[in-house]
Amino acid sequence: LENHSEFASVRANASVKSGRWMYEVMLHTAGIMQIGWASKRCMFSVADGVGDSPNSYAYDGARLVHWNNRLYQGYGQQWVQGDVIGCCFDVSRGEISFTRNGESLGVAFTNIRRRADTSFYPALSLSQNECV
Repeated sequence: LENHSEFASVRANASVKSGRWMYEVMLHTAGIMQIGWASKRCMFSVADGVGDSPNSYAYDGARLVHWNNRLYQGYGQQWVQGDVIGCCFDVSRGEISFTRNGESLGVAFTNIRRRADTSFYPALSLSQNECV
């Protein structure tokens, strides 16, 4: 997946509502990307990606932060081209964590509020010319 526009986002078509889930993304570039989880309530735009709404959670290893509702906090390790980033969601516990090349980066988000009618989807946002 490669982005040729200013800032683009994509959301998978399979969602999770319970249990423990993980997906992985191999980085073909190492720039600004926001990788994580988003509900259908997360509306993407040129300015808003994964982690920019209250209904999405992301990790950005270029800027070393995790994002939710446009708020960010220091987190993780600097990623490089070829890294495999794992996005883990323990829905029952309301926790999201990430891995880099199979090693845990720790819990990034806790107490994720879930409604009975809310599902979360793997999602990511890429800056121009970034590729996974």
